[in-house]
Amino acid sequence: MEIYVARNPYGFVPFPLSVDRLPLTPANAGGHDRYRRDLFSGTFDCKLRTRTLFCIKALFDKPNSKDPAYIPGSTLRGAVRSVAQALGAGCAAFVELKDVEVPKKLQPCRDNNACLVCRVFGYAPKKAEQSWAGKVRFHSTLPIPVVWESPPSSPMPKPKPQRFLEEDPAQLAGWRVFRHAREIGLVGGQIWCVPKDQEFSFLVDFQNLDAEELAVLRFALSLRHQCATHNQHVQLCHKIGYAKASGLGSCQITVTEEPAAFLASTTRALPATGCKIETYFKLPGWAKLRELLDFEAAPQTLLRPGSWLQTHDNASIAEFETQHSATMTIP
Repeated sequence: MEIYVARNPYGFVPFPLSVDRLPLTPANAGGHDRYRRDLFSGTFDCKLRTRTLFCIKALFDKPNSKDPAYIPGSTLRGAVRSVAQALGAGCAAFVELKDVEVPKKLQPCRDNNACLVCRVFGYAPKKAEQSWAGKVRFHSTLPIPVVWESPPSSPMPKPKPQRFLEEDPAQLAGWRVFRHAREIGLVGGQIWCVPKDQEFSFLVDFQNLDAEELAVLRFALSLRHQCATHNQHVQLCHKIGYAKASGLGSCQITVTEEPAAFLASTTRALPATGCKIETYFKLPGWAKLRELLDFEAAPQTLLRPGSWLQTHDNASIAEFETQHSATMTIP
């Protein structure tokens, strides 16, 4: 198998051509007041395995050697929501860059119309007449004992903000997604990490999702899909937490899919939502998202372009990678 020796830590997933929004009526949104038998409600029992060192900096600050580790539900929720957005199911909620406008087609949802991601995860826009509570709840993981590790550190230059944009400094380039790496690079200052190959357990509750919402949630959570009809097999890994640009934060989430966990109709198994998610695999950003989150095809290391870009004012990330990247063959 041929892989890159070094790559830029992140890439851009192209925006979808459009994002569908629906009025928040009982028929479209499902509601929160009761479990509906024509929709899906229940719990996913999940396992998260770290594939590299893993750090939540604000939480893992100077731990005692006997302190256990856990991952907050809010961290997991944010990571899964970001994947669902990059998949093409959501607007640009929570994307904030000074003096930069998001494309009109991705303006954050407001008032009574919501994209799929906002219907599932909720939204509370500023100066809007209406907000919406999400239909999913991410529990924090159970704490586990760990042997804390601290990777090598060194002062790091800050990247130029315009490198997150297209040539037009007022236009976003796409969803920024960090890629995986086989080796950990230097990080900016001392941090404490959970070692690789540690397993956390957590639950995700969901209420009144239709088949497409369930398919998007399940895929954004597990990053796994297998469909015999379309001969499609996908198995990717998340990037979560601190120092993703140095190679930290790679993890794999698996979902235990038990029909007994479904509250609305315990007599039926999970719906065949495969073709629902296949629709998103046809969008412009899917190929890039798959490339960035494929742990098996990860480069040997990540090479920060900050100092190089500071001396090449008119250069691009693509030029940086062309000059610095080479390939190697691994078993």
